[in-house]
Amino acid sequence: MRKFKVLSLLVCCLATTFMSSCLGDDDGNSGLSPEQVGQCLNAIKGRYTGEMVYASTNPDNAKDNTDTLQIAWTVMATDTTLTIYNFPAARIASSIDDQKVADALVDAMPADVISKLYFFNNSPISFMMYPGPVTYEVNYGGEDHKVTAYFYAGNYSFGLHSATAKKMQMQLILGGVYFDDDLKTNHLKENQIFVFSSKW
Repeated sequence: MRKFKVLSLLVCCLATTFMSSCLGDDDGNSGLSPEQVGQCLNAIKGRYTGEMVYASTNPDNAKDNTDTLQIAWTVMATDTTLTIYNFPAARIASSIDDQKVADALVDAMPADVISKLYFFNNSPISFMMYPGPVTYEVNYGGEDHKVTAYFYAGNYSFGLHSATAKKMQMQLILGGVYFDDDLKTNHLKENQIFVFSSKW
């Protein structure tokens, strides 16, 4: 397990930049013209590979409380979407309150997270994310079931892209996990933060 102690610091830096960028936005709009939004999209479009950092425990080292995995995402300028590929079901499983479902979810195929983007600053390029639900197919108790994960949108899920620093960073927060479209019961034990980082 790779030690990654900077998760909290990274989240704070992202949030600080996000809030600073929003302070000058007095009219409730993004402050960017359609042309500027198009320029932002053209600047960040393409495929990225990097790391996803998430909370994790290491039984051999109590101070090692995060882990990473390699992950890829693409920004499409044609429809203003960002797709995170193959988001692992195991990262959802570790956050739910039903062990039977969690055990089944670990073996589920990964799924893509598709998010709409809303740009609010162009220096650095900053955007809020509006991710759609992610559904995993699982089997437990001899029957097929669906586990659907929901991430917070807007102020809680956002990203930055800096051509000068040659990096892109994003944050997603898992906000709910539901079984078989039953939206009355949230099986999420606690919110989980995922930080994505790519450098080139």
